[in-house]
Amino acid sequence: MGLAPADLTRSRLRDTASPVRGLHPDGTIAREGSPDRVTAAFTPVVEALRGRLHEVFGARMHSAYLYGSIPRGTAVPGVSDLDALVALHTAPDPTDRDRARALQEEIDAAFPQVDGGGILLDGVANLTSALERHDAGFFVACLCTPWPAPTWARGYPGTGPPASWPARPTETCT
Repeated sequence: MGLAPADLTRSRLRDTASPVRGLHPDGTIAREGSPDRVTAAFTPVVEALRGRLHEVFGARMHSAYLYGSIPRGTAVPGVSDLDALVALHTAPDPTDRDRARALQEEIDAAFPQVDGGGILLDGVANLTSALERHDAGFFVACLCTPWPAPTWARGYPGTGPPASWPARPTETCT
């Protein structure tokens, strides 16, 4: 099924991110994007991607995330790219990567407001592994905006220094 930008309407994107920017009061890093920050110019792009991801990956898709300027609300039509991460229930194979690349090209061709982009693919087991806990964990928990479903990133602890750390290490020096 191809894209029909004229037929797409803005749907309600639930804000699964904190409205806080920067740091939460407890010192943890707030997620930088939110579905509510996607501007009207990019809503049809996001809606098309959401629908097509379900068509392309079906039950294999665990969750999807946006990152970059679009969920931050700073995207510029005709200049900004579309960045997404798709977590699959199993590790992606070459066919999955070809499908993701073809979908990105389809979106790019159908919507003049985007200028390229990329759809990253990974398996949930890798993204949630001990090896990726701090790298992919930070990326998903702070830089990616879950959409449309809740995120597994809630399983990660808050990203920031423990409350027991002093504001500056030198405060403990005598």
